[in-house]
Amino acid sequence: MRRVLVLLAVALCLICITSCDNDNDEGIFSIYDPYFHPTEDFYLMIEFYKDLSWDSMGVYLNVMSKSELHSLSLGQVTLMPDYVSYNASLKYNSYSFDWGGTIGDYDQDLDYSLFFMDKTVTGSLRVPSEYFCDLPPFDSEQDLSLSWVLNHNPQEQHASVSFRTADNNYIHFSPKLKPAHRSLTLSEATWNQFEEVTGGDVSLVSYNYEYKDGGLVLISSTFEDEFGDWKGKQANRPRFADLLLSGQIQPLK
Repeated sequence: MRRVLVLLAVALCLICITSCDNDNDEGIFSIYDPYFHPTEDFYLMIEFYKDLSWDSMGVYLNVMSKSELHSLSLGQVTLMPDYVSYNASLKYNSYSFDWGGTIGDYDQDLDYSLFFMDKTVTGSLRVPSEYFCDLPPFDSEQDLSLSWVLNHNPQEQHASVSFRTADNNYIHFSPKLKPAHRSLTLSEATWNQFEEVTGGDVSLVSYNYEYKDGGLVLISSTFEDEFGDWKGKQANRPRFADLLLSGQIQPLK
């Protein structure tokens, strides 16, 4: 349950991207759009995740499309979908991939090819930089100041900080970040009105994206870690898309 709430907060912040291309009017893209209000022919979402609380690193892949997807190539790797579901109300297919290997690397261009029933889409997009961040010791009576290393600015960057109180309530904050930001501070006054805070979770997310041949390709780099008595006590985390597709979390109104 705690992880669901954390992801709901991360999931945004609301993650919005201003974009414009030949096939799209200038507007706002929300991370919820592919799952609840899709308009593009397809969405390719690639997440390079780094979860220090579970010593977990890897790549999560998801494709949503109007037409049938036969296969996906990333770099030198060709993947067949392992799971597919169809949303009759949205009229989109959703494809997931069981992939435990290495695909590309941070700060490198990642070539991609999507082989649909009616077309093939190819392109290349830069993977955002890897986050390096050591969480400071947590003192509920002091401001929380974080700093991190990110070698290059992404197109978008977002943060989420969640706290758990002694009576198991959850408090979420989504400080606004610009691509060039490498630190943030939350005043202890933001949570001292609640019950005693005993632990929490920090998430940092950077994005690069492009509209391509009627679709949207998005690559993210994420960092997550926990502090206080929360650290190391939670079950392994499902990815955000899994929670969305299972209906365990819903879009913000």
